[in-house]
Amino acid sequence: MLWLTVSQNPSFNTIRDDLMKQITTQVNERLDSREEGHVKTSLNESMRKHKFALFLDDIWETSAALLLEELCVPHSPHHKYNIIIATSITSNVLSQLGVQPSSLIKMQDLTEDNSWRLFSFYAFPHNDEIFHMSIDQERATIVGKLMLSYDALAGVVGYGISLQLCFLCLAGFSKGHVYSNDVIDYWIREGLVAERDPL
Repeated sequence: MLWLTVSQNPSFNTIRDDLMKQITTQVNERLDSREEGHVKTSLNESMRKHKFALFLDDIWETSAALLLEELCVPHSPHHKYNIIIATSITSNVLSQLGVQPSSLIKMQDLTEDNSWRLFSFYAFPHNDEIFHMSIDQERATIVGKLMLSYDALAGVVGYGISLQLCFLCLAGFSKGHVYSNDVIDYWIREGLVAERDPL
């Protein structure tokens, strides 16, 4: 299982490195990362050799045309069970990746109430009640929405200010380059969360 967030202006070198780390971890195989050419060859060979499910999240038109080639995904995977799942806000991007119209799944928008329930379920996992907040027009600006999230984190039992500081730390990462391991390592170094358990 491989998961990559592509974003609007991706760095293919960074995404390839992330893919290489995931493969190395999951199949216990060392890939040559000294030069770009070696990385591409190693990735291609490894992906032909193993079964994989590759999730490509948040693909934009700016990167769709070159994406599979840059990630060294085999055009004819060796195993018939290999699968690629891609998400994008436009079907045009997916057709550039060779997705057939019959394979497209169009997601329906959630209602405002269901969106809030989903957000509350994951944002406040230790609280049984759903947070109900009224959002007026003044607070519905971009900054207002962030402030709403920041303020709500103060009320989470058992965490308080540390969650707010973790939230603020995300502002230091540019859009499209937030990788969960980098963020968690940063939080650990800053003393905001406990160290990971050794594997």
